[in-house]
Amino acid sequence: MDQEMIEIRLKGGPKNGEPLSILADQESIELPFETHLSMGVDGTILICRGQLVSNWFLAKASVYRKQVRAADEPEYTFVANREIVRCAALSRRGQQCQGEAIRGALCCPAHAEQQPAADLVRNPCLLKELREIAAESCAA
Repeated sequence: MDQEMIEIRLKGGPKNGEPLSILADQESIELPFETHLSMGVDGTILICRGQLVSNWFLAKASVYRKQVRAADEPEYTFVANREIVRCAALSRRGQQCQGEAIRGALCCPAHAEQQPAADLVRNPCLLKELREIAAESCAA
């Protein structure tokens, strides 16, 4: 059974006024920023634009929540920008985990007990610097 799609316009935030087609029953929407950080094969930090690349580790998204006005179409209003840190642990196949890290940590709940080998974990000060880079690149 197909779900009903509706056309909306976002209110506030970085996507203010932009039209969007969504499922009618969505209570909130997360829209990723076009800029995110990834790690090159040589360990360099890359600022990427567009779709998330496979080796991304830090991204941001704008959160919009549904508000229904009497007799009106639902309105999706900007709530906040949120930072998404990807889990630094490696899967059994040796690939980076696809999960989102626990807030304030570098691993997802499934890997919270592991000690990932990523340089990010060995140097927690680096994460603060990377967040600053992400904030500057997203503002540009």
